[in-house]
Amino acid sequence: MIDLPTASQLGKPNWINNLDIQGWNSDSTIFPEMIKEVEPKLIIEVGTWKGASAIHMASLVKFLNLDTKIVCVDTWLGALEMWTDREDKDRYLSLGLNLGYPTVYYQFLYNVIESGFGDIISPFHRHHKLQLDILKQKILDLI
Repeated sequence: MIDLPTASQLGKPNWINNLDIQGWNSDSTIFPEMIKEVEPKLIIEVGTWKGASAIHMASLVKFLNLDTKIVCVDTWLGALEMWTDREDKDRYLSLGLNLGYPTVYYQFLYNVIESGFGDIISPFHRHHKLQLDILKQKILDLI
């Protein structure tokens, strides 16, 4: 198992004061189907953005009374199109730049803790190559 601090252990940023939960297909019907069938001990989510899918999966594992941990793997820096399309509010502005650096990671922590799943979800905030090397050494149930 990967030994990472949970979002709750890391703490909620005190300078963010509103939920901003965004994601793509985060409420897909595949999540309850797979989680119910597999009953995973560990879920690795690769590319988590602001945590919408992780929060959805955490609500499912809690509802099913499973002892599951969710590790969210991301750089929280945003994709190329987020940086290049400054006119699109849903992209460039959602980076939440502060002194030129994205605050998405902190929004993710806030969302997870404020939603009540800080004890289930752990961020894995590393360079993608290091993330892959570490994950290769672990036994995983569901990616």
